[in-house]
Amino acid sequence: MGACAAAGFAQSHKLSDRVKKLESFLKFISNAKSEIRYTAAPVERILARQGRDLDFQPACLRSLEGGSDFYKAWETCAGVGWNKKDAALLQEFGRGLGATDVEGQLAHCDLYLRLTEERLDEAQRDRDAKSKLYATLGVSGGIAAVLLLI
Repeated sequence: MGACAAAGFAQSHKLSDRVKKLESFLKFISNAKSEIRYTAAPVERILARQGRDLDFQPACLRSLEGGSDFYKAWETCAGVGWNKKDAALLQEFGRGLGATDVEGQLAHCDLYLRLTEERLDEAQRDRDAKSKLYATLGVSGGIAAVLLLI
């Protein structure tokens, strides 16, 4: 019974974790946009200063310190542990970051702010609709398994 309940709660936790990850990425994009606008800082410094809430930031910074360029480090680290759609969004954002002038970067950030907000809304709806369902199914499945074994 415990294993089934744990599986249900784990699925429920994945939904909440996705929301947190997208919220941190949205915050990163917003802060990066401000830093680009006012300082025109290089992308490596923006990641170091504004990416503290991103789960992949430490690995990405280690890769940069090891001599990798930003795009290779981002491609290698960003999206690890994320679902496929969200990881693809991260990868696409990284490919365009730092590739144009300041105005192009601001437009790039605006685009990904909108795309991430849409993805976040979807994730919140999924979490609200399915989180309790997964937990309930896990507990109910565990009870059913116990009853069948008795």
